Amino acid sequence: MTTMSSRHKALIVDDQRGIMEILGAILSSLDHDYDYARTQREARELLKANRYCYILLDLEFPADDGVTARIQTGFNCLAEIRQRFHRDDLPVIVMTAHEKGTEYPIRALQLGANDFAQKDFEEDLEPLDVKIRRVLAQACDVTGDCRRKPSRRARGSGEGAEAGHTFHFHGESRRRRYRMEINGSPCWVCLSTFTILWKLASAASQSHGGWVEGRELNSGNYHNAIARMKKDLEQVAHLDGRFVENDGQGRFRVNLPTGTFSFDAQAMRVHHPRLVERYPHCQGKATVGAGR
Repeated sequence: MTTMSSRHKALIVDDQRGIMEILGAILSSLDHDYDYARTQREARELLKANRYCYILLDLEFPADDGVTARIQTGFNCLAEIRQRFHRDDLPVIVMTAHEKGTEYPIRALQLGANDFAQKDFEEDLEPLDVKIRRVLAQACDVTGDCRRKPSRRARGSGEGAEAGHTFHFHGESRRRRYRMEINGSPCWVCLSTFTILWKLASAASQSHGGWVEGRELNSGNYHNAIARMKKDLEQVAHLDGRFVENDGQGRFRVNLPTGTFSFDAQAMRVHHPRLVERYPHCQGKATVGAGR
């Protein structure tokens, strides 16, 4: 294993030798350096001593003292990366034998995971190297310095992140994707993403705290639907999924320092008459913030 600082460097957290060998081969094919950690304690020490470009984190590995469930160790490690080390910008790909729509991957997403990989890598619909390239493209500049890229709004206007996010609903559809403009850049999102964002925008633009019951956002498995929405927005708009807040009791709201929602009322009446009928106040512009 080499340690050249000019190359991407990953931390692999897993205790299975066979998996570590597979991951090592994949990362070597990408010309990436890597370190191994077999426990949360080892991961903690390596994070203190190194600055990694991304982490491959198994959800189930040997528990630290006082933790009985292996699955809890993975969640604890993920939470520690985000909270103790304050590395919101560090991409974490969670490796799990569980399917994406199940409880554990959804919980990992809520704790700040960026993507998922099936432990049976040949069965995963998307190769791991593709996932790695994507999270690096979203989080690192081209020199490999692993600095968070500024938002499209910041790059385009010279304004900082404090300028806030903008969401414009056009409503035009094409091949089952729906047109929006997020932070000044046009994008096409799936219908579920569009309608959930519309409902969150509706609540955020009113004065009752902006909270929406999950069942109102999606009548089926709303946790799964919101996870898909976050994934969709990360892919098409490079938008961090943590802009949606969960109160732990099945309610959600937009969690932004500032944000502006605007609506193309005429196009929306043509393409989404039911949404407009149910949320008639969603016209013009509404500026909101998380400090409610």
